[in-house]
Amino acid sequence: MMLGAWTDSCSSGWIQQGNNFEFSLRKGQVGECEGDDKPYLNIYEFKERQEVKQKIKLMAGKYRWSADIVTLADDPIHSQCSTLFQIHDFRKDGRPVSMVQIFEGRIRLCSPSKTYYCDHDYNGNLNLTANIYVEVELAYKPRRQKIYKITVHYLIDGLNAGTTVCKTKKPAHVKFGLYRFNAYHDVKLLFNNMEYNKLMSF
Repeated sequence: MMLGAWTDSCSSGWIQQGNNFEFSLRKGQVGECEGDDKPYLNIYEFKERQEVKQKIKLMAGKYRWSADIVTLADDPIHSQCSTLFQIHDFRKDGRPVSMVQIFEGRIRLCSPSKTYYCDHDYNGNLNLTANIYVEVELAYKPRRQKIYKITVHYLIDGLNAGTTVCKTKKPAHVKFGLYRFNAYHDVKLLFNNMEYNKLMSF
């Protein structure tokens, strides 16, 4: 089952034509999310972003998201750090449940507790697939509540790239697009043939 419509994640300006999405950022274009204009230690002065998010929450079940990603820029390494895909639950520290980043030209997978680099080379173009499994557990201390265990198996160009696992107290959602800091160039990022389906319920 193909899942519903996509909407702004803070910043507008992206273009959708069917299952193809286009995101564009100019160097120095500050993002519109709260805090994007604030520096963080000596790491960056501000963040740039243009992303979409899915309103539908990830409840118990199996999902698959995929897209062919194409980078159009003077150099495919257009920033020190850029994020392509996230699963987010709006936790206070801002770290996503799971995400795929390009950091200094290398692909890495991140969760709140772990970050590791993939063996795959990055040349600006890739097919990214996220196989998402959501299990719901019950916790009874300090009070009865649902815990969502989200496991994501990533494939890059059809090859296994790695897995992230995270537990959260709130249902999460998928977002993707262009989010970066310390930009080197203007960039346009295409997500072609994007598919997002719920394959089964648990």
